[in-house]
Amino acid sequence: SLVIDRLHFLQDLGVTAVYFSPLFESDTHGYDTADYFQVDRRLGDVTLMKTVVEECHARGMKVVLDGVFNHTGQRHFAFQDLMRKGPVSSPYSNWYLLGARQDDYEGWCALSTMDEGDEGDFGFSYDCWEGHDMLPRLNISEPAVREHIFKVAEFWLTEVNVDGWRLDVAHEISPEFWKEFRQVCDKVKPECLLVGEMIHGNYKNWVGSDRLHSGTNYQLSTAIWNSLNEHNYDELVTALLREHKLYSGLSLLNFLGNHDVTRIASALNVREHYTLATATLMLLPGIPCLYYGDELGMEGRPGEGDDPLCGGDDAMRRPMPSAVPDASWPEVGEARLAVTKQLVQIKRDNPAFIFGTMSMDRCRMTPTTFLFVREAPEQIAVVLLNSANEEAHPWPEMDVPESIAPEGATFTDIFDPERREFVVTDGKLYIGPCFPNSVRILTYDIPEKNLEPEPVSAESDSLVAECIPSTTDAPAAKPQTRKRLAPSSLLKKPSGTAPFNGSRPAL
Repeated sequence: SLVIDRLHFLQDLGVTAVYFSPLFESDTHGYDTADYFQVDRRLGDVTLMKTVVEECHARGMKVVLDGVFNHTGQRHFAFQDLMRKGPVSSPYSNWYLLGARQDDYEGWCALSTMDEGDEGDFGFSYDCWEGHDMLPRLNISEPAVREHIFKVAEFWLTEVNVDGWRLDVAHEISPEFWKEFRQVCDKVKPECLLVGEMIHGNYKNWVGSDRLHSGTNYQLSTAIWNSLNEHNYDELVTALLREHKLYSGLSLLNFLGNHDVTRIASALNVREHYTLATATLMLLPGIPCLYYGDELGMEGRPGEGDDPLCGGDDAMRRPMPSAVPDASWPEVGEARLAVTKQLVQIKRDNPAFIFGTMSMDRCRMTPTTFLFVREAPEQIAVVLLNSANEEAHPWPEMDVPESIAPEGATFTDIFDPERREFVVTDGKLYIGPCFPNSVRILTYDIPEKNLEPEPVSAESDSLVAECIPSTTDAPAAKPQTRKRLAPSSLLKKPSGTAPFNGSRPAL
């Protein structure tokens, strides 16, 4: 298996969960499902997928599948029956959203015969996803359809032992459906992860303690690379303020690129900004998700491909490069991989970036510099980004009250090969020199004797507590105290914690 051959590469990168785009039996790009219970014949079969899952688990990596439950392909058995018998005779007439006239819906299915020997001109219209007639939309309100989808979810969670679902266009399906879906998944695998693709709408309608665990953070993706290209961090700060005000308590899936949008290497105007973009992705609150090949500098824009069935979007979906440097690697591949590995490791090793809070009040911004602070009981971290092509003058500074660190406390830049130190002086931290297109990641480990036990929720003891959403309607967790964790303990799966524990800082 080509996937298995590359798992050691992902493990070395620090990946702790792998999200596979659609792999069900289909005819084109995978979103036109023909059979939810089979692996696409072009990829392998269910037996091989079980092996892939076992190999991932052996390396400490979870497996998340792409669940396309808003629509199917025309070759799905229910739609095939409709095409043969028509809505009047097919027992699956309620499985899709159908109309009698050709202008009722965008999809139209012509039936030359509806009865033996009848050559009348018959047909039916059907709703299809965004006008693509190859993707007929399911009628989610039909009990038989819901039961079919629930059986699919149970099969892959139990028989194949995957760990969760990324749910395609989740915002186009009723939140009530996702509540039922969550109940089904929790029953067979309480620790599973459910992430919804949400492009618009109020995320809190779909994400919550009884619905999906998380959703895709599209607004942040655009804000990250646009702030860099425009040399204006105002857009990023505005996006973070919006997220803080609207979605406080949610932990969203952050990304720089995916199979639908321009790859980050193509989106950025300045090559050196990849490091700043990736540092932002890794170190802000949320679940960071890497799109394969971005760590090597793969390029691609929508419409640049040559597959008409994908609208040219295959430019962002080219084959995964080799697991070792060769001609398939971009020129910047080895350098970008090294930077990405370092940032992933920083994310995994430091408590402030695992469960640390972030206050927008402590953020500092100029058009080309952005400073933010992550605070955990055992560690304080300060991240400074400079997107300018020149050194920042005057040096960026931040107030350091005694509640954060005492006078004379030493912060160390753990991203700097020389591990430069910065000392709190007169209640301030002066961070310089701040070089062109640079990242500084400063940490201060709070001495054990200064730690005061504080009540926290059970979820916070996990390495990935920030990845577990906590909403206002969530049941209250029993308070407990958290003491400073030794570095080794951060890599262990704690007992009695929230769903999908274990490391989940980077996909």
